[in-house]
Amino acid sequence: MKRYPAYKDSGVRTLGKVPETWEVLPLKRITFLAYGDALAADVRDIDGNVVVFGSNGPVGWHSSNNAIGPAILVGRKGSYGALNWSDDNCFAIDTVYFIDKRAALCDIRWLYWTLHIGDFGAVSQDTGVPGLSRSDAHETRFPVPSNDEQRAIADFLDRETAKIDALVEEQRRLIALLAEKRQAVISHAVTKGLNPTAPLKPSGIDWLGDIPEGWGRVALGRLCQSISDGPHFSPSYVDEGIPFLSARNVAIDQWHLDDVKFISESDFKEFSKRIVPERGDILYTKGGTTGVARVVDLDFDFQVWVHIAVLKLIPNVDPFFVAHALNSTGCYEQSQLHTRGATNQDLGLTRMTKIWMALPPLSEQQEIRRYLDEQTARLDALSETVTSAIALLQERRAALISAAVTGKIDVREAVVPVAVPQQLLNVSAMVAGIVIARHGRQSDHGRVWLQKMLFMAQTHANIDGIGGTYLRAANGPLDIGLRDQVEAELSAANAVRVTREPGDQGAYRYDFIGDASQLRADLAAKIGDRMDGFLRLMDLLGDMGTRQIEAVATLYAAWNDFLNDGKAPSDADLIHEVRENWHPAKKERLSAQYLADQLGWMRRQDIVPNGTGRKTYTDRLI
Repeated sequence: MKRYPAYKDSGVRTLGKVPETWEVLPLKRITFLAYGDALAADVRDIDGNVVVFGSNGPVGWHSSNNAIGPAILVGRKGSYGALNWSDDNCFAIDTVYFIDKRAALCDIRWLYWTLHIGDFGAVSQDTGVPGLSRSDAHETRFPVPSNDEQRAIADFLDRETAKIDALVEEQRRLIALLAEKRQAVISHAVTKGLNPTAPLKPSGIDWLGDIPEGWGRVALGRLCQSISDGPHFSPSYVDEGIPFLSARNVAIDQWHLDDVKFISESDFKEFSKRIVPERGDILYTKGGTTGVARVVDLDFDFQVWVHIAVLKLIPNVDPFFVAHALNSTGCYEQSQLHTRGATNQDLGLTRMTKIWMALPPLSEQQEIRRYLDEQTARLDALSETVTSAIALLQERRAALISAAVTGKIDVREAVVPVAVPQQLLNVSAMVAGIVIARHGRQSDHGRVWLQKMLFMAQTHANIDGIGGTYLRAANGPLDIGLRDQVEAELSAANAVRVTREPGDQGAYRYDFIGDASQLRADLAAKIGDRMDGFLRLMDLLGDMGTRQIEAVATLYAAWNDFLNDGKAPSDADLIHEVRENWHPAKKERLSAQYLADQLGWMRRQDIVPNGTGRKTYTDRLI
């Protein structure tokens, strides 16, 4: 981006050089920080329409204001230095400073962005609560351009940060989607098993629904040799000692030990008279955040507080299966039903023993555990990748603000494209992007077509990184979560524009707008020698219409399912499976002769499964 023609030394080490025509002034020459006013929560008018701001953002409503919008709110106590903006009149309480048009001798929106580079680390020491010293803040020096440049900088940053914020929000929605899919995969596996053709029977428990024949139903208490919690009081904590876990340290997918507290060796020995957590036990949160289970896999001594129950299981029960079951939707909802207390929530030890779950034989528990370990690890890795993309976007946002308000870039005529780098895309999104770039221009190449292309790339080209788990849907193998994830990633990367035609049944269309050659190189680096097979498959399938690729993908999936079960189907078997057993709509959509023609084509092109692909599911929860 263009720079200013000449620069000078600012005289401030953290600013470096600034444009030659700019001034460098202390904050008190530009504005002043006004103190907020005391406004206790019990005297606020909750029916008012004026937002009340604390040090870290809105904290309630009131009927009058002390700041005139637009206004800047600066944290004074607690989250000191935190910046918030209000377009409207607002009330600043006594933990914040505020700046409005009465105090700003500059463009107030420019000032808001410029304050982001302020070094507000100096804190007052007059109380035990860290705070921002107003006198120190007033002496902080900032680069000050002309009024016209201030407005240009403010407009530029309003526009460009809004783009970044929208991308961050898309990535956060993707993380939520992955979390939903994770929960659905767990819940389905621990209540329906892994065999989609297994006969079912009523469980007699509403939370569980039908369960496979050969499974039982059991209350948690029947699976435990003992259930106990930690001490019912707060011990004396020490700086170094034995970790003392509370509910906040236990999560479904990881331990949160950064803020763990410690107890003395003597307290550890005393508390261990009640219960000793060991590898293979399950920690189950029962206070504050209730209903979260995790198997102990820690290799050091620790103890737990009253908000955690330690479950010691009977023999011949897989603790990881039980933990997955407790974290499933049905068991979690039961735990919330058994939780008491509006403020201090508690899932009592006796009440938690009444939580029902489905229980298969031990060998099947272990098989489900291995499957869920694989699936959750894949979804967690995807979530971590998206989290990294968010961090990168936020770093870019901070760097853009700094560059603009310090004059490192001249933004008066600037337009900056912002996107998630294509290199951060997951394999599934890379595959989808390449398919769309090469074959997505045809009028009927929409969501159904793309989903079948992804399925075939995963199962026939062996691109396991796509990671789909496919439902037997009316239009063929379907993974809604994968589809939504791919669309969100490609949109966030400015690689594909996703649009929908008008109307309730409007079709979705894809327009590739990214760098196809770079995307292809990135995918090749990820999948290695499988790239040639993928490109051949894409050439064979890419120009197919929606009906034909639906037929081919459905036949391939049914064929692969037979092979998974150790059966070698005839063409008649495959056609019957698709028309009679796949989905009720298939019989009307695809004639026997049409399917026979597609099978002939598949054999001629050597598009034949070997039974290594993942089986499809019926009536899956996605």
